[in-house]
Amino acid sequence: MLLFLALSCTGPRQNKIDLRPHFKARFLFYMHATSPAPPDIRFTLHSLDIQDDDGTWMAVLGSPMEISSKSLVKGQIFLAEALLDARKYKAVRFKITKATTRGIDLVLPSDGELIFPMGIAIEKGESIIISIAWDPDESVEKGVFFKPSLVVGPESPSPSRLLIYVANSGSNYISVIDRSLERVVDAITVDDAPKGIVLSHGGERLYVLNTISGTISVIDTSQNRVFEKIQLVSGIEPVEIAVYPDLDNDAPGYGKIYIINRGSNDVTVIDISTKRLLKTIPVGLRPSSIAIDIDRRAVYVANEISNTLSIISTTTDSVIKTVVVEDRPAGIFTDTDNVYVFNEGSNRISVVSKATYKVLRTINTGYGPKRGIVAFNTRLFVTSASGNALIFLTHSGAITRKVPMEGFPLNLVADEERFRIYITAYNSNKVYIVEPNAEKILKVLYVGKNPYGIVALER
Repeated sequence: MLLFLALSCTGPRQNKIDLRPHFKARFLFYMHATSPAPPDIRFTLHSLDIQDDDGTWMAVLGSPMEISSKSLVKGQIFLAEALLDARKYKAVRFKITKATTRGIDLVLPSDGELIFPMGIAIEKGESIIISIAWDPDESVEKGVFFKPSLVVGPESPSPSRLLIYVANSGSNYISVIDRSLERVVDAITVDDAPKGIVLSHGGERLYVLNTISGTISVIDTSQNRVFEKIQLVSGIEPVEIAVYPDLDNDAPGYGKIYIINRGSNDVTVIDISTKRLLKTIPVGLRPSSIAIDIDRRAVYVANEISNTLSIISTTTDSVIKTVVVEDRPAGIFTDTDNVYVFNEGSNRISVVSKATYKVLRTINTGYGPKRGIVAFNTRLFVTSASGNALIFLTHSGAITRKVPMEGFPLNLVADEERFRIYITAYNSNKVYIVEPNAEKILKVLYVGKNPYGIVALER
């Protein structure tokens, strides 16, 4: 459906948006194509403005962008971010300066300006995705007139609830990716520098560890909104978080939270129901990663400078075993029988038995392994931040491929039903989507700055 109105050159005043990082309302603008095989159409988006309830237009696009229908087939693109006052907003305006198809110039709408009515009331501290859906198949009339078929409005997740949550440590919000659409569909404002994130055992809650604020934002995953905040009272530089459920009460809101503190070399234990500090557990130097083992009632912590793996009992909340691994352990993954410790300094993975707490074998990755997972018939998938790559290995440890990735690939999750791996690239605003069988990158999704933690919700 074509939704545009031509505007004249005159109109209400236009103000530049204040982008200082104070606590306002956040608008994120994305565009995607609705046609799987569109004609080759290109246009220049010169400006993108939003109008408040008083009629004031504010520019949100930093510089003109070239939009291509063919590039949109590969996935959603990010247009702009704006921090605005909390109030009502009623319209979005485009300014298009050029459009072509197959190299032929098209006649633009009146002055190239298009306006899209939109009624949105947003509160302080909220974030919202504004989606621009473009149908290139319906955007050219009589072969010469460019009349872009665009639908503009707030995005929302699909009913399937197959979601990925990404903590953007440089932007102070969580990006929500709908796996069925493979698009960013929501954003949730949290506190400063969100890094570690973890879902409750049943997936009803998402716990977000905000490193600079020293808080935990608790998100209701049915609404994708923060409903509670926990203030940390111990630990320096908290970076990673894990949740151990209450085995006698599986309702959300019970159990314990374990947080590794990189600066104070310890683990903070918090009771979820009372929000009280239960204990602080000393571990090795520079703890870097944490994993929970519900069946064995254990917590595993990799210590980057000590070159050790600390095993904590969830019954006594004390270290019961320390295993020596190799140089600079940076990540952990657990399966039924083993703990995989990714030693970034030695380019090897230590495979530690859960039963004996002994190193069974090591796997040479060729590049410094940062994090990794075991999935798709026990294959290994390892991120190398130093090598800017994803490494594919067989279950025996033979490397089958190394796929280059920009921006410090870090954390990853697998969707085995859909044959997808999602990877955050920390020194960027990207999440890579990888097809493990073909061993190639399928898409790149654009999220906030410095994406760190990532988890997948299954419902």
